[in-house]
Amino acid sequence: MRKIIIIIVVILLSPRALSATLTMRQLNKGLRDLDISAIAVSYKNPNLVYISSNRAIYRTEDAGKSWKVALGLRGVSKKVNFLSFDREDPSIIYAASQDGLFRIKDFNSNVWEKVFSGIGELQKNCTVILAEGNLVFLGTKAGLFISRDRGKNWYRVKGSLGNLSIASIDKSSTDVFVAAEGSLFASHDLNAEWKKVFGMRLAQENSDIEDIDFASEESLEDTEISGYVFVDSEDVVYEKIYFSSKSGIFVSLDKGVSFKSVSSVGLTGSSIRNMVADSGDLYLSSKKGVFVLRKERKAWESIYQGLISQDIRFIALDSFGRMWLASDNGVSRSRGTEVSKTASLARLENWELYFKDEPTVGQIRLAAIKYAEVISPKKINNLRKGARLKTLLPDFDLDYGKTINYDSGSDKYYIGPRDWSVGLSWDLGDLVWSDQQRLIDSQTRLMVQLREDILTEVIRLYFERRRLQTDIFVSPPEDLNIKIESELRLQELTARIDGLTGGYLSKQLGLE
Repeated sequence: MRKIIIIIVVILLSPRALSATLTMRQLNKGLRDLDISAIAVSYKNPNLVYISSNRAIYRTEDAGKSWKVALGLRGVSKKVNFLSFDREDPSIIYAASQDGLFRIKDFNSNVWEKVFSGIGELQKNCTVILAEGNLVFLGTKAGLFISRDRGKNWYRVKGSLGNLSIASIDKSSTDVFVAAEGSLFASHDLNAEWKKVFGMRLAQENSDIEDIDFASEESLEDTEISGYVFVDSEDVVYEKIYFSSKSGIFVSLDKGVSFKSVSSVGLTGSSIRNMVADSGDLYLSSKKGVFVLRKERKAWESIYQGLISQDIRFIALDSFGRMWLASDNGVSRSRGTEVSKTASLARLENWELYFKDEPTVGQIRLAAIKYAEVISPKKINNLRKGARLKTLLPDFDLDYGKTINYDSGSDKYYIGPRDWSVGLSWDLGDLVWSDQQRLIDSQTRLMVQLREDILTEVIRLYFERRRLQTDIFVSPPEDLNIKIESELRLQELTARIDGLTGGYLSKQLGLE
């Protein structure tokens, strides 16, 4: 028995077991179809999210509780390949589709406008978009296009990058990087020619790259996109440029001058769709699920194996530390800050949004009173008012009598007369004070004391839970023991509040 307990503790404290505890919640209410291809989370308001399918673009403003159609897609070949918010204006979102580039014109009324059409089917097929104010980069199946006036005018870049199929685009503090057909291009000055900084030929010739672990054909399938570039800018001084291709994943620590291979141990199965990073941990989406390479580790871990679908099309992290996944079976999101270890500025500025899905203290109070069947102040006043009005109703007394006389000499008897009497009486003193009011006051004192005890306890538990949530939100614990202890304490407080409210809190959070 002791050995079994030790084994269980070791399993629970292992990193892989910890990753398996990350729970994802399906958020498909309001979706007409579940084949989701792209997702974009607002960096200003993490509860504002756009997703796309073959039939429509959807929007949620309550972190996925419900979805509404933002743009219907009619006809064939209208698939949206990529969604992206403008990095300088969070009210603008772009949709790169197989039928051109669309942009939301009026956020409140969901009015969209087409800002790029292209010439021919390949140019029309937009694959990726990166917008930063007036400067917009658009990738198509037939080259890279740039606009300096927010999409009014476009020009096609010169050189080979103007003809290649663009897979992804990202930007560091100094350069723009573009992945196209297995190669990585960069530009420091957009007026100059784009330079090829990485490709298989360069990888083989570059002496700085040692021990490149090229994945076997069994472990990596043909990718749907020809390369992916991702810039990890958490540390602006030491930005990391990641590039993935059929040959593996590579990273540059010197702004794209040289690259070295990233371990592929544990990374099985499939094409890489996209990558995100948090606190040194690298996450990626693929046909086989989600993988994470933790900081200073050399092996990838497969996480969220309990998902309904393993075909993950896109992965995103919001500023609350929640992970969003788009798959062929809808959208899912982690329940809290299980992923993020540090609170970004956006999280601190929008900390109230983090608790938007939770009941207010007033709602918890009402649920506790209702569950305990405690008389409310309004009901007590009605009882007192009724007791006073009762005094106005008199006591009613009805008497009936009759007299019977019998004469024995004549064998006759007489009945009558019949007597009736009705009496009404009032005790006017009851208008001031009555025994009924005394009974009400006695019961009221008991109920008020019970109500105060219940409300005091439930309010204390509510704000103790909120303080714990805030501590976890602002400074997520890195120590595993502290993290487990905090999570258990949070579950305990939730259960105790449920005990006083009939499970109201868990029902509102969707935990039941």
